[in-house]
Amino acid sequence: MKILKFIFTLILMLQGFTILCQTGEEYLTLANDTLEKNPSVAKKYFEKAAALNNAEAHCFLANNYSPSDSLIAYHISQAAMFVDENTLFHLIHLYTFYSSKTSNPEFALQLYNAAKEKHPEFSTLESSTTIQILKIYVETQPFSIDEFAKKYKIKKDELIYAFSLQKLAEEASRGGRFGKPNLKIALQLILRDSFAPAELESAVLTVYEHYKKNEYYEFNICDHATSGYTSGFCSSWRAEQESKFRNEKIKTLQSQLKNNAGTLLKPAYNSASKFFKKKALNEEFHGGSGRASFVIDSETEQIENFLTLVEKVNNGTLTDFKNASNTADRLLNETYQKVIVRLKKSPISTPNTYEVTEEGVRSAQRLWISYRDASAALFFKIDPSISLENWKNWLTEIRTEELNKVLTLDKE
Repeated sequence: MKILKFIFTLILMLQGFTILCQTGEEYLTLANDTLEKNPSVAKKYFEKAAALNNAEAHCFLANNYSPSDSLIAYHISQAAMFVDENTLFHLIHLYTFYSSKTSNPEFALQLYNAAKEKHPEFSTLESSTTIQILKIYVETQPFSIDEFAKKYKIKKDELIYAFSLQKLAEEASRGGRFGKPNLKIALQLILRDSFAPAELESAVLTVYEHYKKNEYYEFNICDHATSGYTSGFCSSWRAEQESKFRNEKIKTLQSQLKNNAGTLLKPAYNSASKFFKKKALNEEFHGGSGRASFVIDSETEQIENFLTLVEKVNNGTLTDFKNASNTADRLLNETYQKVIVRLKKSPISTPNTYEVTEEGVRSAQRLWISYRDASAALFFKIDPSISLENWKNWLTEIRTEELNKVLTLDKE
């Protein structure tokens, strides 16, 4: 029993000795690991890391645990003294971009100026776009989101969704409720929303150039999209706007269709939309960070092509129609079975792509049947010189070509 107590005491002593022997970097890791669950314990680790001249710990203490300006200035001074150039770049980047929880551009510029004074040899950052962004941020001060919202009567729900500030910046660059076009307000808003760094740099530098030249410029967030997330947002936004325009187009087209076929347009359009969406999701191999954008763009393009097809049938200008074979159904079934057999073995996938699965193709095929029947009925009503069966066979041959493409996806 005594031996066990001795061993246990020795283990505790060794653990305490290990903690005493931590480096600043190791204390920083302990602090970050502990921060969410126990901030008070994390603070002690940050303080120990700072005592060992860890610049990042000094920065965190300055931003989160310093109640006075003098203490903030002390931590900035210490961070600037002990930081190396690579760590300085990391910290400037961290406090300039990233999430709203860490973003503090004023602090980033203070740190940069203090480090430059203590380390004149740090020269590479001066010409970087990050420092340019910081200087523009300070130049366009002061700005308060709360005061801005109150002055222009911006509703709370306009500030809570993704890219809300960028959309307001778009409006400010054009005038809108802000009166005359105001690129300074646009800059202030852009600088305070959560862009990807490359997107923020592109947007700010472009708008700032026009702002300094006192030029009119319509800011559009989608002109600067480089990330999959932003691209997806832009595609969704465009699709929403195009949908509004398309609804008006459908109303006009309904009144123009021959043989009172207008009543069949909306059911055919709805069936087509459902099929195109499922097809884009499940059969077209869109993957990677831009998957959402690719899917929306494909779906939108196919819907537009469908409405163009309806117009051609109505105008008698459909040049790619051919009398389809009576064997169209048999060929489709053969091809469909080949696809299902192939996918039963394993889904088709490559790195950075979305899997094409058996169930995915089956679900698309079920919607295609409704699409074929509704579309063929519409086309036959418009142009009864071509039999209903021939219209169905023609659409069936197109679907067979689409399924053949699925078989070649893993070979591309």
